[in-house]
Amino acid sequence: MEYVVTPDSRCTLKIGKAGYKAKILSVNFKKEDKELVVELEKLNLEIKLEILVLNKATNEPISGAQILMTSNNSSDKIDAFTDAEGKLIVSGIKSNSTYSITADKETGDQNKRYLTVKKDVSTAGVVAPSYLKEVIYMDLLEKNVAIKIENIYYDLDKAEIRPSAAAELDKLIAILEDNPTMEIELSSHGL
Repeated sequence: MEYVVTPDSRCTLKIGKAGYKAKILSVNFKKEDKELVVELEKLNLEIKLEILVLNKATNEPISGAQILMTSNNSSDKIDAFTDAEGKLIVSGIKSNSTYSITADKETGDQNKRYLTVKKDVSTAGVVAPSYLKEVIYMDLLEKNVAIKIENIYYDLDKAEIRPSAAAELDKLIAILEDNPTMEIELSSHGL
C-alpha cells in the first residue's frame, strides 16, 4: 500500500488485512522517512479439538489411549495417542462436519481391559477460531467379575421385557458392538 503524507506530520494509521490482526499506529513522519514497514500478526483461524480420556470410575486421566478419529464428511483420518494427562489436541478441524472418535486402551494385563468407546462429535455451526473440548470416559473391566445391569424388569407371568428395560439392554448392545471380541454371560432371576 502507498500513502502520501506531509513531512513533519503525525498520523494515526489503522492497518489491516484479511486473516491478520489489525494494528493501530501513531507515527511521526519526518522529511527523510521514505517508507514504513509494519508486520502484522496472522490470525489463528482454525478449529481445535481437545479430547480428554478419563477412567470412568476414578476420573483419572488415561495416558496412551489410542484415538482414531475419522471425518464423516471427508477422508480425514487421525490415529494418535493421548499424552500423560490423558489429552490429545487435534488441529485443523473443519466446521459443519461430524467426526467419529474411537478410544481404545490396552492394559497389558490379560485379566483387565478398558472397554472401547465410540462417540460422534459435530462441529455444526462452529466458526473459527474455536477451541472445543470433548471428554471420553472409559470403563476398566476385570475378567470374571460380574457387572450388574439395572432395571431389567418383566411383567408378572410374561417372558417379554418392559420397554423401559429395552433402553438398558440397548446400552449393552452398543458396548458389545464397540467391543466385538468381548464375551459375556447373561443371567437373570425372578422374585
